[in-house]
Amino acid sequence: MRRPRPNADGPRGRQGPARKPHGALVGLTLSVPAVPHWLRSLSERPGLSSRLLACHPLPPSGMRSVHLLELAGSGNELRSALSSIAGSPSRTVSLSPGPRGRVLLRVIARTGGPCRALFRSGGICRTCRFRSPRRPEGRVDWEILTTRPSGPFLGVGPRSRRGVRGGTLRSLGGPVPYSRLTGRQEEALRCADRLGYFSVPRKVGLAALAAALGISRSAAAELLRRGLHVLIQALDDPRLSGSPASRREAG
Repeated sequence: MRRPRPNADGPRGRQGPARKPHGALVGLTLSVPAVPHWLRSLSERPGLSSRLLACHPLPPSGMRSVHLLELAGSGNELRSALSSIAGSPSRTVSLSPGPRGRVLLRVIARTGGPCRALFRSGGICRTCRFRSPRRPEGRVDWEILTTRPSGPFLGVGPRSRRGVRGGTLRSLGGPVPYSRLTGRQEEALRCADRLGYFSVPRKVGLAALAAALGISRSAAAELLRRGLHVLIQALDDPRLSGSPASRREAG
């Protein structure tokens, strides 16, 4: 004989403990070692300006990622940087010349273990751990969004065998207002914003955005549509500053 399932609201209709929304993205800041990496070498190269526009793991395994960067500098500095990046057989490099002294660089390279673990969990980076400012003690802050703030994928602690070895938690934020936005949707929206897809006039088209994300045009369009739909629905969330509900409470 099966036992009756307990009432989700507690006995006699009393409300049980509040649960976190399923899949809510939570902001974390980890303190991690500043390990050597070609992205860090590029950001610290004198006389060269670089911006990381997008980073996306390639399916199906995510063992390699595509990086889209904008480089600016003199001809000699650009040639030296490109030669250094393309010098490794594990990296595939292609570039598109831009205005004088600028290039748009697409690099396919190996995905680091901590990054791969984060991507597999559905999380995304707010800052790149290979480009964050180095502190005097040789560590950097890595800001991420994840649905598993206490999951084993982080590997926080000296005995970690997976994830971020030697990492420590610096701060843990609450769920972001648009908690129903998936990692891929937010990544597509942020990449589109950085590249100027939403600019007036538009700087890049859907084909360039899809190429930066390493997906098809139809997949990129679908991510944008779904992401924008979630953001529009979130305008009614009182946690959003400037929302109608927030203004009513403030007034």
